[in-house]
Amino acid sequence: MVEKAIWALSAIGRDADATLVVALLLLLSPSTIIKAR
Repeated sequence: MVEKAIWALSAIGRDADATLVVALLLLLSPSTIIKAR
């Protein structure tokens, strides 16, 4: 999960669409993000 998060952050810098994907993931699964921490 952490690796995916890092990859997503890197992708945001290269692809604006990645920002939308990450935003949707955060909205759809906040509990999963919290557990990953």
